[in-house]
Amino acid sequence: MHYTNINARRGFTQKNVNVVYCPPCGESTRKGGKGVVNKDTLMDTPPSALRATSPAGGEVNGGFTLIELLVVVLIIGILAAVAVPQYKKAVLKSRYSALMPITKAIAQGNEDYYLANGEYATQLPKLSIDKPEGNLSGVLVGLQSTKYFDYVLSTREGMNNNYIMYQKHSPNFADNIHCEAKTDDRQANDLCKALGGTQIGGSQTDGYTTYILQGNDADGHLPITYTNQNGITLTGLDKCVTGNGVNYTCANNTYNGGATCMDNVNNGCQGGTYRNGSVCEGKASNSCYGTQFYNSTCKGNGSNNCSGVRFYDSSECIGKTNTYGGGNCVASTFTDSTCTAKGTNACRDSLFTNSECIGEGVNSCGGASNNPYVPYGFNNSICTGSNSGACSSSKYSNNSTCVMKNDTACQNNTYSTGAGCQAASGFTCPAGTPQPGGWDATTQTYTPAGWNGGYCDPNAMVGGVCPSGSPTATNGTCWDGNGNEITC
Repeated sequence: MHYTNINARRGFTQKNVNVVYCPPCGESTRKGGKGVVNKDTLMDTPPSALRATSPAGGEVNGGFTLIELLVVVLIIGILAAVAVPQYKKAVLKSRYSALMPITKAIAQGNEDYYLANGEYATQLPKLSIDKPEGNLSGVLVGLQSTKYFDYVLSTREGMNNNYIMYQKHSPNFADNIHCEAKTDDRQANDLCKALGGTQIGGSQTDGYTTYILQGNDADGHLPITYTNQNGITLTGLDKCVTGNGVNYTCANNTYNGGATCMDNVNNGCQGGTYRNGSVCEGKASNSCYGTQFYNSTCKGNGSNNCSGVRFYDSSECIGKTNTYGGGNCVASTFTDSTCTAKGTNACRDSLFTNSECIGEGVNSCGGASNNPYVPYGFNNSICTGSNSGACSSSKYSNNSTCVMKNDTACQNNTYSTGAGCQAASGFTCPAGTPQPGGWDATTQTYTPAGWNGGYCDPNAMVGGVCPSGSPTATNGTCWDGNGNEITC
């Protein structure tokens, strides 16, 4: 005969329960302490009528099955998965929304400052505003005023969102409001979207994505950062950055209106054109090579940066020294521009026309190139030698001047057509070096100091000595506009 174990139906083990007793379905029997139930009556008995007892005769409580417990845990997990993120979003939104009245109060104060001063403030203490209402704990506020943007940016410590309110006279995005979110933070981006933000390209903060809360993307252009892109056009505060160990990237690009190329890898940012305040910054080797600059700047912070370059229209090359060494801004041409040589050998072997070389580094701004195809020298230009060997071994013509501010600067130079050496207080130019003067092509005479009626006047020369072979009052020859001796 087959028997059904009630313990299995109620989740009890045979070890703990010995007897099953069911009065409605007939008497139970005991054989050796084991209880049995009539099969036929058991099938007709409702589960509620069944009771399990312990060996001592007490009733055993039912409890929960493992499956029931798992279901409860699953339900709690589902509720937590839904409720916790929603709670976090609500907290984040509340903290972010608290930035809005604070930012608005500061922006209005900056508008008042603009009416009084004609420009926006860049420091909070300059604004006459009452302390903004609300919780200011952990709030960070910054004022930005450039030729491209005027805005107030606020955020909180620990947040990956920024709240930006543009001023009414900002060149870009006037009276716009933007929400910035760290690009790799999904919750931060969801917040901007939940506030009704529309995503646009670019951002004020690197690594962030921008959403417009008020205004539209046609109101301006935000800075965009490109990586290893070649042959593109960048404007405003756009950047092209080399990276990932790839050479010869960000090449042959056009930069305008303050755009920047930053080379963190060798041979980057080459062959481009920079205009109207744009910048090429080399941090590796051979950066910004073979480029052209118009009213723009090349910064050589690596090795051999900004070399073989043409500079025009008040452009500047800044040759610095870092772990790679010097040698920046070499073999270049400068027209109406400046080379600031802060590093060793910077700005050497270059040709200057109506320009200036500031020799702050050792052996900077000099010539003596071993390459006969590299033109160098100074034409109606100035070289200021402030360090050892600076502005030396070069050619000076057409009223150019070597300004000596170091005992070993302005050495071994050749001078012609009104060029000369001018020593700063406490220094003396090399003996026989002419002082700066002017050449009159009509009268073929040098004026003023150092030259008198086409003749060299020893009394006006450094050390009282005329250059070897120069015309004097006794030899009857003069110099022409090219520095050659002719018959007077």
